Order: sequence, then C-alpha cells, then structure tokens
Amino acid sequence: MKKICALLLAVLLVVSVFAGCTGNQGNGQSNGNKPGTSNGGNAVPVDQVNSEFYPMTGIDTVFDVIYSGRDVADGRAYDLLTKAIGLNINPLEYTEEQYQMVMRSGNLPDACYRNFGFDKTQLYEMGEAGKLVDLTQYFHIMPNFVAFLDKYPNARYACTNEDGSIYCFPSVIDTAGSSSNLIYVRTDMAEAAGWTTMPTTVEELVQMSLDIQELYSDVDKFYAVTWTAGEWLQLDGVVTQTLLPSFGELLSAEFTANSKGEVVLGAASEQYKTYLKYMHEWYNSGAVWKEVYADDGTMSRAKLAANECAIAFGQMSGITKENFASETFEVLCLDPLTSSVYNVKQYAKVAPGNIDVNAWISTSCKDIEAMCRWFDAFFAPEDNCLDKEGTIWSVSAWLGQKGVDFIVEVETEYGKGYTQPNGSPAGSMGYPFMGSTTYYSVADSLFGIKCDAMINQLLPYKKTPPLVLDLPVDSEDQEELDNIWVDMQKYINESTAKFITGQWDVDTGWQSYINTLESMGMSDVCELLQPYYTDSIS
Repeated sequence: MKKICALLLAVLLVVSVFAGCTGNQGNGQSNGNKPGTSNGGNAVPVDQVNSEFYPMTGIDTVFDVIYSGRDVADGRAYDLLTKAIGLNINPLEYTEEQYQMVMRSGNLPDACYRNFGFDKTQLYEMGEAGKLVDLTQYFHIMPNFVAFLDKYPNARYACTNEDGSIYCFPSVIDTAGSSSNLIYVRTDMAEAAGWTTMPTTVEELVQMSLDIQELYSDVDKFYAVTWTAGEWLQLDGVVTQTLLPSFGELLSAEFTANSKGEVVLGAASEQYKTYLKYMHEWYNSGAVWKEVYADDGTMSRAKLAANECAIAFGQMSGITKENFASETFEVLCLDPLTSSVYNVKQYAKVAPGNIDVNAWISTSCKDIEAMCRWFDAFFAPEDNCLDKEGTIWSVSAWLGQKGVDFIVEVETEYGKGYTQPNGSPAGSMGYPFMGSTTYYSVADSLFGIKCDAMINQLLPYKKTPPLVLDLPVDSEDQEELDNIWVDMQKYINESTAKFITGQWDVDTGWQSYINTLESMGMSDVCELLQPYYTDSIS
C-alpha cells in the first residue's frame, strides 16, 4: 500500500537523519533559503541536556514571528519562555485577516508561532512551492520535538505528509482543563429539588432536570438545562461526545471502529438512534432551553449568570461566587453516565488530546537552524528542563515558572494539583505545543472544579476512541474521503437537528436517513478506511 511505503520512508528518513547528520547552531546568517543546509557552528548532540544548551547565546538576529494577539497579551508565559530560550523575537501580532493576507502573498516572515487556520494540505502545498521548511531535514537539531513525535504517534500523523515531509509543528493540548465534555450541575438547585445524590444514569439526569424545572417554574425564563450552543449537538460536539457512550460501546459518532475491529459510522448505528430518541424526548420535556440552536454561547452564558439554568454541558461560564447564597461554588461535574440499555461507565477521551498544526518556519528565515532550536525548546519535557533549577519546561507556556507562578499542592495517581502562590488558578492559556501534562488546578474556581472532576471522576473511566479518520492515507484516498465526508457531515448534523427537535420522527425517518448516507458513500468510506485501520492496530 502507498500508505505503508510513505510511512516507511518517513521512518527511514528519521533514522538516517539521526545516524548520519550533525547539527549546527545557527550564527545569525542566512543559509540561502534552502532547507537542510548547514551554516556552520558546533554540533548539537541528540541527547542534549536542555539546561546546558539554553539560553542560546551569540545570536544577535531579531526574528519576526507571527503570534496571535492573545499570545502576546498573555505576557507572562511569552516573556518567560522567550528569556529562557535566549533568541530575540519580534512578535507580529497579526489578526486572522492579516495572517491570511500574508500567506496568500507568499512574502512570509521568519516563522509563525500559531497558525490561524491553514491545514496540513495547504501548508504542504506551500512547502512544495519552496516557502516552508521541511522540518525533517532538521530533526538532528530538534531532539525535544522528535521525542514529542515519538511519544504522540497521532500528532506525527497529523503533521506528516504522504512523502514523509513535515512542514508544520503539531500541538497536543491534553490537560485536565482542556476537555469540554463534562456535565455541570448547580448542587444548590438540585438539592432544593430533592436531589442530594447525583444522577448516575441518563434517565436519572432527565428526571432531575424535570424536578428542578418544576421547582423553579415560577422563575421567568428559567430552564433547567442548556447545551451552551447548538453546535455542541453536532456529531463531534460536546453533548454527543458526552452522552453517546452512555448508550453503547461506540465512543464516537464519526467514522470509528467497533469491538470487532470493523470501521463503521457511529452516526448510522443503532446506538446513535437510541441517543437521538433520548435527546428528542429530553428536548421536548419542558426542561430544556430550546433556543440553543440559535445561540453561539452568548445567550446561554447570560442565562447561567442570571440564575436561569441549573445543568450545563461543557462549561458554566458566567457564574461567579455571587450566584450562590453561600458565596461558594456549589457546582459539581457528574461521573460518566450509563443508561437502561448500557451499564458500562466510559469516558470518551481523545488521545492525546486536541491536535492541530499551528506553526511553521519559512525558508526565508534569517537563520533556520536557530529558529529550529527556538521551536524545539517549546517541546522540552519536565525531566529535561530549560533551566538548571528545573522550573521551566513546556508546561511553562501554560502555568509559568514552577515555584514562582505556580506551586504544587497535592499529588495523585492521575496528576499533580497546582495553584498560584496567592491561591488562584494560573491564568495563562497560551500553550502552543504542550502535549500531555499531569498538572491540574486545585484552586477554588470553576476551572478547579473541572480539573478535579477530570482527575478524580472521569479519567478513571477513560477510553480512547479508535483512531480512524486521523490515520494517514494516500493522497488519492484522502481526496475521495474529503469529497464524501464534507457533505456527509453537513447532512448528519442537519438530520440530527431535525430528529432532536421533532421535525423528523426517529422511528419512521431512520431508514430514509440511512439510505441517504449510503447513497452519499458511507459504505465506500468504511471500505476505504478499513485496511488503514487494520494496519494501524496490527
């Protein structure tokens, strides 16, 4: 298969780079815009000790690097890592519109720290046009990055092209605070309605919402449940990710695999049909705020802040301690729910987390090797810190410097709880490529409640959805997949909305829905992806 050949080529490329190349520290001079060329200096060992290499010295070049305004505004993490690495960076605070304009012009600055939306295919085209650096040519001087790719194979998939080239750095955001598929409950309202013990099944959750709705029926505009935004009901949305596993073995509504190793479309399964029937009944129960399909999150946040909602999916933004008579957060997150048709607790946790391709180096960079070493520092692990004190590594883009910006309060089987020295959660969210971290907030905040729930209630039941759609496929198959999947996703999401709101009846309309999916190529996609998935697990 083409895919196997491409992956073998990529592996051989990495091995040959490590075996036969010597890395050189950049000296601030241009290397002629040709990826893979060396510009002199001392070799950088693959097993480098980061604290002995950083900060980089003797390089006076000022590098122009695209940042989003948020990254630069979040000055603590930006300043901390910039100083620890040692290069002079001129942050270009581009808006998305400015970024798109620069990318179209092809007149690129030295690098981009955070991408505003170009996908791997687009970046590959720019790389093949000679605009972006093929990072595999510099693996010999990026030991932290190579180790990162080894640790997260699906991150490697996400950034590796069919020919083995890599033109972008992937991010892996996998923290206790990064996942959104949680169910929040205001315990003050639940207990007032007689629920001193929280629901363990979806049926109990519905009943609790009805009891709360009845208790607060005299409160104008009150609805017990909100989804935060209608898009969260889509096949890859927060609500679906949270509740679908309550009804069967499948963990995803997208193309996935069952326990037999067969590639299937989750949204065409009997499990999904059961989920839709449940959602339709709940939607029409009187306890659910029906304006969610017209909301982008703004109105639901306002409802939460106005004490007009008790149960929310994904987040409870807008609520403060002032919402509670006790002036404390009387909020908790539920354990993974089961149902009357499936009694296995399971939390669908994509591993290793949210993956994106969000950075690159241009071939016009003033010193490509120095820029490679700058990016490589962002992948430094905790056991190979950037400083001799052992307080600055990749997690510093999120939390700052250990002992200064955050301190460790507790250690558990699943993570290390932290707070800021003043007791509040670290506020930085400027992480670009961090990977997985066991650090989580134990501060008295909604974020801390979320982190605590992830560590103690959800991760013990973690199951990883089979990697199917993100597998690397050859260009012909990828083009066919893309052509089918875009239209199919749109149809599934539109149909899901009609089933949930009652425009279509789930029982009488289901076969027509399945027939349409078949006509759109559902079986063709399953057949296309099956050998790739079989290879990946063999």
